Amino acid sequence: MALLVIEELTPGYVFTGIALNLIGLLSWWQGWKVYTEAVPRFVTTYRGWSSPLLTLPYGGTWLFCMGTIVWVPVAPLALMRIVSIIWFINGIVMFLGFLVWFPRFLLPPWYRRALKAGVPRHDPYAMGAFKALPVEKQKAAVSRRDR
Repeated sequence: MALLVIEELTPGYVFTGIALNLIGLLSWWQGWKVYTEAVPRFVTTYRGWSSPLLTLPYGGTWLFCMGTIVWVPVAPLALMRIVSIIWFINGIVMFLGFLVWFPRFLLPPWYRRALKAGVPRHDPYAMGAFKALPVEKQKAAVSRRDR
C-alpha cells in the first residue's frame, strides 16, 4: 500500500514542488526586505490601492504552499488542510493586493503612524527617518499632530 502511494510522486511533481518552494522562499525573503529596509522603497509607488512590493511575502507564502501541496499523497490529511487554508488566505491577499487594493491593516505599523504624524507620503527618506525613531517618539509625533 505504501509503495503505491509513493509511486504517485513522479519526478515531475517533485521537481515542480521544489521549484515552487524555492521561488516562494525567494519571494518571501524579498518581501521581508521590503518591510524591514531602512529606506522604504514601497512608499514611492504606494498610493493606497494596489502594491506589488507589499504583496511579495504573501505571494511567497502562497507559492511555498503550492509547492507543499505536491506531497498530498504521503503527507497527513490534517497537515494538508492547514496548508490549504494558509494557501487560500495568502492567495486572496496576494491577488487583491497586487491587482486591486492592499489591505490597510496589513501595512507596517510605522507607516500608519507616519501618515498620522504628517510625514510626506511618497518621500522614502522622510519615511525612513521616521521609521528609525523609537516607537515612543513616533507615537509622540502623532499625538502632537492630533492637538
